[in-house]
Order: sequence, then C-alpha cells, then structure tokens
Amino acid sequence: SLKFAPIYRGLGESIQVLSEGEDASFFAHLPKLPAIAMLSLMYEVFAMNERKISREREFAADTVGVSTSSKESLATALAKVAVYAPLWSGIQYSNIQRLNERKVSRNLSNIFQDSARFDISHRNLGEMIEQVLQTELSHPTDTHPTILERYENIGYESDDLTVDDLTKIGLSIREVLDDSESIEEELSMFEHQFMVAIGQVTPPEETEDNEDDGSEGFLNAMYSLAASMVGADGQIVQAEVVQAEQIGSELFDNFDKVEFREHCNNLEDIPKFNDVVAVLGPALREDHKMSIYDYLKQVAMADDDLAEEEKELLVYLRKEWGLET
Repeated sequence: SLKFAPIYRGLGESIQVLSEGEDASFFAHLPKLPAIAMLSLMYEVFAMNERKISREREFAADTVGVSTSSKESLATALAKVAVYAPLWSGIQYSNIQRLNERKVSRNLSNIFQDSARFDISHRNLGEMIEQVLQTELSHPTDTHPTILERYENIGYESDDLTVDDLTKIGLSIREVLDDSESIEEELSMFEHQFMVAIGQVTPPEETEDNEDDGSEGFLNAMYSLAASMVGADGQIVQAEVVQAEQIGSELFDNFDKVEFREHCNNLEDIPKFNDVVAVLGPALREDHKMSIYDYLKQVAMADDDLAEEEKELLVYLRKEWGLET
C-alpha cells in the first residue's frame, strides 16, 4: 500500500547503502555490521507484521465475497484458479514454439479454453484437488493463506469440493461483455509482440522462403478427417481428441494440436469428410490409405463406443479407397 511502500523502500535503500563497497577489507566493514544487522531485523519484523495484516485482509475479503454470493461459489472459484492457472505457462511455451515456426494464433483465450477441456482428465483433477488443499506455506511470512485455510475461514468443508464443480462451465464473459472476442484477439496480438520484444521469438527475415512443400495441405486434410470423426456423433469427447493428437503426432511430422483443435471447434467450416477422401484418394499409396483408416478407427474407438455415425464414415472411407474388408 501507499503507507507500507515508503518504509520498505527506505529500509531497503539503507541496507543497500551500508552494504556497498564489498571490495573493502573486513575491518572496513566491521563498524557497519551492527547497523546492517539491526536494519535487516527491522525489515524482517516489519515484513512479517505487514504480511500478517495482508493475510487478515484477504480473509476479510473472502468473507465479503461470500456475503455477495455464496461460500460454495467462492470455494469453487479459488480451486479453479489453482488448478487451471498453471496451464497458461504451457500455452505460452507452445505459443513461442509456434511463432518461431511462423504460426500465429489469433485467439490465445480459445487455446486456453481448449487446454482446460482436453488437457486435464477427471482423474487428474481429483489428484489436483488433493494437492491444492494440502499445500502448506513455504515461508512463515507468505502473504497468501492456503486454500484450505481460506476454506476454513469461510466455513466451507473441503470434502464437499468435487471434480464436477471444477468442470462445470458457468456464464461466459462473451455473454456479458460486448465484442469480447475482438478484445481477446487484440490481447493475443500484444502477447505475440511482447514475445518478440523480449527475444523469445525471432522475426522472419525479409528474404526467408515461406513456400509450402505440400505438407501443410496434407496436415490440414488429416485435421479435417480426424475432426470429422471426433464430431461425427455430435459430441467432442476428450478421449477422442487426446487419442487423435497422440497418434497423429506419431504418424505425421509437425502435427499441430492447436490447428487440430481449431478444426474440432469449427466443424461446420472445415472441408467435408467425403470431399477430403475424394481428393486424397488418388494421391496416396495403399499402405498410407490403410494407416489413415486405422488412425481414424482408433480415434472413433477412443471412448470405447463406435457410434453409428462414426461407423458410416469408416465404411464410406473403405469403400471409396477400395480397402479390403
């Protein structure tokens, strides 16, 4: 706060001034040691008391939050932040890789949403809940209480928190904020520019050759086929998405799960399954056709249920490509 900051700054600057001149002899520093020790002790004592006040204020803020909603809502929100927030660092790392491959994501918020949907299984969520609740303070002067302490403060039983609570989707920001998608895209562009500015991404050279060798078109065809299979029964099931990505990464060089998920999210806009099959057929060898068929069949069976719509696509593919039954 405005009251605490000057004290922190003053004590810190005093300690720094007294500690300067490290090249001097021990005896030259000896007279300063009592003052440095006293100021350091004052700094630590002040920090402990200030952070104690901060913790009390955070508990008070939680109480106010409960009064305007409910303890269940606050408890779920705290757990969601603890579980899903770490996904962002992985998205940033992946985004840096994609930018260096000259692939630009228009909306990182959509990628974060997909990561929350597909990268964390219900089993992992259960383990994460236990881990989050059991987290202890790493230092006695930490500002933030543990989630378990905050639950106790608002009278919420941690055993009441379920995996369903963490996977339930509430009101979207897009329903309450006008033009939110444009804002997300603008923020995504700022993120890209920031990565370039700090040297994580190398801008392309003006003479850089960006000609496509045909692999990008082939991959887009694979994304369309696999996405059509995933969404054939009208549902985007996590197990099928994960299976498609795992096997796709093994079969095809440069398989990009961000691009694949974009296809899954826009099934109405991607090329039709039958059209892709017709275009690819004449260009593929028989063994390649069979590999793609096996790949799509494994995707369809990932949820241990071959829906009628999925079966129809597989039958059509075998017939059009003349694969033996």
